[in-house]
Amino acid sequence: MRLSFLTLQRGNAVRDALRHKSEPRPRPQDRTQSVQNGMRRRASHDR
Repeated sequence: MRLSFLTLQRGNAVRDALRHKSEPRPRPQDRTQSVQNGMRRRASHDR
């Protein structure tokens, strides 16, 4: 069971890496937006 789970994880990682290579890179402003969303989400948890 454990071995098959690790194998599945490795397969997903390889597929994700290939997909990311073929996808265009995100624009810097998109990355900034996601960072701001993450900071806002984290701040709401800290309250």
